[in-house]
Amino acid sequence: MNILIYDDHEFVTEAIESYFLKQSHEIKLVRKHNVSDTLAYLQDNDVEIIISDLLSDEDVGFSLFEQVFHLYPHIKIIVYTSVTNEFIKDMLLEMGVTEIINKKEPLNSLWNSVQTLCQNITRPTKKTNTKLVKLTKKEKEIALLLAKGLSAKEIADLLSSSVNTINNQKNNLLDKFGCTNSTELIVKLAQSGLITLL
Repeated sequence: MNILIYDDHEFVTEAIESYFLKQSHEIKLVRKHNVSDTLAYLQDNDVEIIISDLLSDEDVGFSLFEQVFHLYPHIKIIVYTSVTNEFIKDMLLEMGVTEIINKKEPLNSLWNSVQTLCQNITRPTKKTNTKLVKLTKKEKEIALLLAKGLSAKEIADLLSSSVNTINNQKNNLLDKFGCTNSTELIVKLAQSGLITLL
């Protein structure tokens, strides 16, 4: 099992690596401390699981997770974080994060999560033929404004359009992507790499 550990603090990744290697020598671990190195490594190496912090000095994990889910949909992500905000946790799970482990919990909790994933993961083929539905320029503009939490009226005012027109365009987006509400739509678009939240 190939596992990538990402955190901008080296002592965190060292602690995880040390603990995991005491539990098993049958896993391959690599530690990364910035987003660019993480993405570069993923381009040329097979990884089944990423253990990642959510907040770092250079990035909020949403953008990293969006890219991973878009480019490597088979990879499972465990978020290892001190963030406890329930809204953020719910959003992470909706994006596709497998599990969220609080940094205050013992490393055994993180290890158990990895063990459970290892038992359920089957190696995928590296290439996927998934055809993504594309957004028009207008659809993307509306989606990005919805992601900022703007109402249909606020969007209509910004785009010099009518509320009915904006609502119709929003409903068309919901139908196009099989979503029932704006939050589900934004998460799906971000997970597909069609918009960037941050």
